[in-house]
Amino acid sequence: MDAWMEENQADILYINGEWELKQWAAQGGLHDITDRASKLEPKPTIETNSLMDGDGRLYGLAPFFQSHAIYYNIDLFDRYGIPYPNDKMTWKEILELASRFPAKQAGML
Repeated sequence: MDAWMEENQADILYINGEWELKQWAAQGGLHDITDRASKLEPKPTIETNSLMDGDGRLYGLAPFFQSHAIYYNIDLFDRYGIPYPNDKMTWKEILELASRFPAKQAGML
């Protein structure tokens, strides 16, 4: 990809995810568009988590937004003294939390 970009000097890129965005930004391959985006009319709704680097600079606008969520029963977490899931947990961490619940209990299944 780096060689292709060097040869073609693309003006628009499709970046697949936060990791790729941060990699390109760190290499200086993307332009900060924070000021330009703030002047757009109508004002776009910006999902900043996936479009900004760690310094809060905006590098792109998403054509759509897709969200994933995990819903859980807070009462069960409280009953068993298990900490609640939190933002940015990996699947491994979520499954480790789930494994802390008793597998079978009278009246639960």
